[in-house]
Amino acid sequence: MEILRKIASVGPNREALTIKLVVISTISSIGYLQYGYSFWVSTIIFERMKLLHNIHSNTTEQRSEMSLYMVMSKLAVFVFAIGGILGCFCTGPLLDGYGRKTTLIINSLLSIISAFIMGYSNVVDRYAYTLFSCFLSGVCSGIGSCAIPIYIGELSPSSVRGAIICFVTLAFAVGTSMAQFLTQIKSIASHEGLAFLMIISGSLSAVGFVTMPFFPESPRFLLIQKGNEEKATEALKKLRGTADVEEEIEDMNQEDIIEKAEKGMGLCKLMCFQGLRWHIISLVVLIVGQQFSGISVVYSYSDDIFMKVGVTEEMLPYIVLTTSLFAFLIVIVLTYIIDSVGRRKVLLLGLGINSFFCVLLTMSLELQSSAPWMSYISTCSVFIFLIGQNIGPGPVPNVLMVEIFLQSSRTSACVFGKGFQWLLSLIKTIVFYFIQSFFGTYIFLVFWPICTATLIYVFKMIPETKQMSFVAIRREMAIQIGKTIKGRSGQQFRRRSTQSSLRGRAKGRRKTMKR
Repeated sequence: MEILRKIASVGPNREALTIKLVVISTISSIGYLQYGYSFWVSTIIFERMKLLHNIHSNTTEQRSEMSLYMVMSKLAVFVFAIGGILGCFCTGPLLDGYGRKTTLIINSLLSIISAFIMGYSNVVDRYAYTLFSCFLSGVCSGIGSCAIPIYIGELSPSSVRGAIICFVTLAFAVGTSMAQFLTQIKSIASHEGLAFLMIISGSLSAVGFVTMPFFPESPRFLLIQKGNEEKATEALKKLRGTADVEEEIEDMNQEDIIEKAEKGMGLCKLMCFQGLRWHIISLVVLIVGQQFSGISVVYSYSDDIFMKVGVTEEMLPYIVLTTSLFAFLIVIVLTYIIDSVGRRKVLLLGLGINSFFCVLLTMSLELQSSAPWMSYISTCSVFIFLIGQNIGPGPVPNVLMVEIFLQSSRTSACVFGKGFQWLLSLIKTIVFYFIQSFFGTYIFLVFWPICTATLIYVFKMIPETKQMSFVAIRREMAIQIGKTIKGRSGQQFRRRSTQSSLRGRAKGRRKTMKR
């Protein structure tokens, strides 16, 4: 019975996880679903469409044309990522100038236009046009990758913030799985089927474009950045379904006081601001650990591993789809437990699994030729590695990226973080093909030190942030950093934060008495 009670206690706060909050977060996350969907279509479907009628070609002219299509498909990956980076850097002025909700509405409209342009590629049939459509799709994905976590993270109460932000990872997994499934259908995975694929993408964006104007703006943006407490209170009442929101309003007022030095925090100022130096370093380490955890190597070798255990080449695409669905289920589990178990624990567990299985996969792949039964070890290791990736370094950095920064610096931090994430993804894609041929199965040992170093850094520098306000997270972050570097910054920050908190409470009481 004790075990059952403990299991029942794990999970998000049901009272805070209201239907309205779930609906708003789900529809807002459609942009991330389209990101995953467009990413797969842009990187896979063009190659399949163009090569389908040339796959059995033998003439020199046709082989030359096939090689050209291969180069263009790789170039499409590059152009999509460049668009994503540009989209990230366009997001900052939109978010702080026009608001979180308006930015998502604008992005939904751009995504509809992007889907229409890409769908029209089957009529235009020109390299430049196809690449432009990939670029525009990347811009929309870049804007959404920054704006969506910020918006839903600021809407959420602290008790369920982790689960709500994990919606974006769930949406990305759904979008990728949808595209993988549809591109296995021969009538769709063709030059003529592209229009149908893009109709689906455009329809998803249309849902967001139609419904988002009815959503509330971020209360934190309204109060802290726009100074409109009345509108912030009204938006918060709609979100929570209750008139008793004084505690959250007071928390926002405290944050407004504490972050005075961070007002108007642009990207350049953020990079030079000494008070956030370790926050930026932590963000960089988390993203490097996410991108170089070794998951790309696992996906690269998974086809060979599955074929060694008897999977036929015809069944291979469906096995790949199965692994994507498995990853999706793991993210669901993480979404359920992250606000009760904690970010730090699941991140350490995931990085620990990845570090260990980087070594184990190297050994099992190297020994497969002499010991065929090792292929079964490799197969199990692939799925366990997926568990580690999707409970730790995959989704958790998205949560911490929103949480460890206060309101005025959050936009610039997310723009920097997501832009850096896109850049590393691009570099990894380009460099991976060169180093894989050189290192062979030992390539896992290239990623192992990065994964292990990230694990050590998280253990020493990243505090637990579950069910904490942004002000409390900032305080804990400073204390953790102060302890690690053996300085007094943690004590100084705690003293300043306590004084500011008392002023904030007095200010809140005065406002309540006036009302």
